[in-house]
Amino acid sequence: MRLLSDEYKDEKISKLNEVVNQAVKKYKEFDSVKGTQLIFSDIGTPKGGENSRLKIEALIKKSEDGDTEATKQLEKYSEAELDDILNGGEFSVYEDIKKKLIKNGVPANEVVFIHDFDTKEKKIELNEEVRAGRIRFVIGSTQKLGTGINVQERLVAVHHIDIPYTPAELEQRNG
Repeated sequence: MRLLSDEYKDEKISKLNEVVNQAVKKYKEFDSVKGTQLIFSDIGTPKGGENSRLKIEALIKKSEDGDTEATKQLEKYSEAELDDILNGGEFSVYEDIKKKLIKNGVPANEVVFIHDFDTKEKKIELNEEVRAGRIRFVIGSTQKLGTGINVQERLVAVHHIDIPYTPAELEQRNG
């Protein structure tokens, strides 16, 4: 409900709090081997503020006018991500989870958003950091985290905050 309005407050018993509780438990259990966890959410993606909304609106207009490069840029976002940027409130599922993981003892530098690794070179760097055990949590959407990430070596848990639209996307998340 916090995605819809700031008037709703964080409830002690909620899906996000349960994911954090389970993730912290796994973090401690697999600390000796630097186990990594993936957290998938297609809703409540990181907010980029007014600039992100304006950028997306401009891309949509260019795409509608036939600009194929703008269309390619838009294809990098899921429908849910676009909806969050264009219509969402201030609440971010990703930022809430990260804040709570840190509050429970996870160092901030061990929790990243896949959205910050938006080039091939950055994804290679992310894969190396995870394999080295320096990054322990990667939070992302099906579209961005579901492909091009090679972190199975240290993977100890995958958490699904929401379920993607098709069975193939769920399979891709777990692949």
